[in-house]
Amino acid sequence: MSYKLNSDFDDQDISFALILSCRLQLLITSNSQKYVLKGHAT
Repeated sequence: MSYKLNSDFDDQDISFALILSCRLQLLITSNSQKYVLKGHAT
């Protein structure tokens, strides 16, 4: 029983970390695109 709870908790942690990293990656790519556009504008 405790093993199942632990595995469920691990799955939640992994999916949470995946969502966080995906959002972070999107943030970084959009920011770098803005910098590139700014650099070309100036």
